Formats: sequence, structure tokens, C-alpha cells
Amino acid sequence: PTNYYLTSLTTSNNTQTTITTFPHPQPDLIGVDKELVQYKRKDGVELTANLYLPSNYDGTPRPTLFWAYPREFKNSKAAGQIKGSKHRFVSAHWASPIHWAAKGWVVMDDFSLPIIGEGEAKPNDTFIEQIVSGATAAVEYVTKTRGISHPDKCAVGGHSYGSFMTSHLLSHTDLFAAGIGRSGAFNRTLTPMSFQSEDRSMWEAPDTYINMSPLMHV
Repeated sequence: PTNYYLTSLTTSNNTQTTITTFPHPQPDLIGVDKELVQYKRKDGVELTANLYLPSNYDGTPRPTLFWAYPREFKNSKAAGQIKGSKHRFVSAHWASPIHWAAKGWVVMDDFSLPIIGEGEAKPNDTFIEQIVSGATAAVEYVTKTRGISHPDKCAVGGHSYGSFMTSHLLSHTDLFAAGIGRSGAFNRTLTPMSFQSEDRSMWEAPDTYINMSPLMHV
């Protein structure tokens, strides 16, 4: 966090007097570098992520943790809006994936996974195809475009709907060697009236409920 200094604007020597000396609240994150990166899905939708590189990163491919939470949109323009800032102070709560950067990992935090339903289309009818496309774009960005991640040492994770996403990516792709799923729901027939932004019941959209149940794809 920024400390405070007292200076005079009327003198030429520009001396400063230190007022505060706040210590770094999370010393293990000192030196972790943050970037706001942009890349595209294969259909041209703009995507973003907060990329964290470990302290004293030497340029070699590292194990990488991808962390996300899918969100629904009605058009690609809204889905592609830039979010986050590279200028924010690097800090992390106790369950944040950013702590893995202190262990030498590359971290792609909050990488975009938009689920788009244009016009009359329902986003969830193509949920799996869209999260696979978004995750593929993220992995290819760090492994091929940047060369900072080892393609055989990628892990994916998320909480709640992010955990639900994680189980789908593990069962529908070979992008990730491991996953971390916290507090997820994996059988949508147990939430038959609706879930997340899905407003149809299981009896109105049975195929969607079955296809969106990771349990059915084990």
C-alpha cells in the first residue's frame, strides 16, 4: 500500500518527510508481477485475464493455474468488455489463487468465460462449447503466444459455478492435468426449477439440464 509523505511545493529541493511506514501486508507476494492481458476466442470474441508472474520470473515455462467464473451475456460486445486493471495493488484473500504465484506458478486469474446467447438463443444451450472455446483460447495464449506456461502442467479451478465449470473442462477437454473445484453442483436434475441465470425448468429444457450435468459425462 502507498505510504504518505509531506513535501513543500514552494521550495526547489523537493525534500520529503516520511509520515507513514506501512509494511507490506503480504510479504510472500512482493515481486509478483501483474498484467491485464487480452486475447480472442476462435469466434473473435475479445477476452481478458489478470496474469500473475512469480517474483524473479526467468522466462521458462511454468506450471499454471487458471481460475474463472462463467458469466452470461446477450451479445459479444458486452462479453468482450475490458474488466480489471493492471495498476491495482497485488493482494490476495486466504482462498485466492494468486498465492500460487508465490510458489513459482503462473496464474491466469478471472480469465474470461462468457456464455453468449444472441437474440432468441439461450446461452446455456451452448454452454459447454463456449467454455471449451474460452478455456482453449486462454491456454493457447500462455503456452503458445507467450510461451510462459508448460502445456502439460496446467490446472483449472473455481468456486461454486466456477467449480461446475471446472468439472466440465476436465470431462470435455484434455487441456488440464488437474482441477480444483470448491462447492460445486454437478447434477442439474437436483435443481429442476432453475439454476444460475437459467430460467427454464428441467421439463422445459430437459436436454440442457442433462448436458449441463457434469455427472453425466464422467
